Amino acid sequence: MNPLSINPLFLLAGVAAAVTIGFGGGWTANGWRLNADIATLKAERANEVAVQNKEVLDDFVATAKKIKEQADGANADFSVLGTELAIIRKEFKNAKATPLPVDCRPDDGRMRSLTRSVDAVRKAVARQQPGGAVPDSGGS
Repeated sequence: MNPLSINPLFLLAGVAAAVTIGFGGGWTANGWRLNADIATLKAERANEVAVQNKEVLDDFVATAKKIKEQADGANADFSVLGTELAIIRKEFKNAKATPLPVDCRPDDGRMRSLTRSVDAVRKAVARQQPGGAVPDSGGS
């Protein structure tokens, strides 16, 4: 068979098929390469997000520990305050309601007791108010 006797239409179809197969193969190979690059970028971003989430979680745990410590301290202070208020209630319950003379001056022991009572009541009121503000008593 003479090579010059090949029909140019078949030759053109063969070249077109070869070009199409080459183009399709190149397109597929390039797609695989780009998919690998995208997968690498996604993995890197996932690692960055994981590191950021760990930092946030560590910060959250540290803050939660601080809050728990503060809450435990507040509970301890409140239990001491409750004991002081119970003593004050007992003292007032047992106090005699006799009027004092006009020129009466309380002695040092009674002044300490009154001061302690006022401080305990102020602490109790401060715990019950939002923001812990002690209300102004007007004259003291």
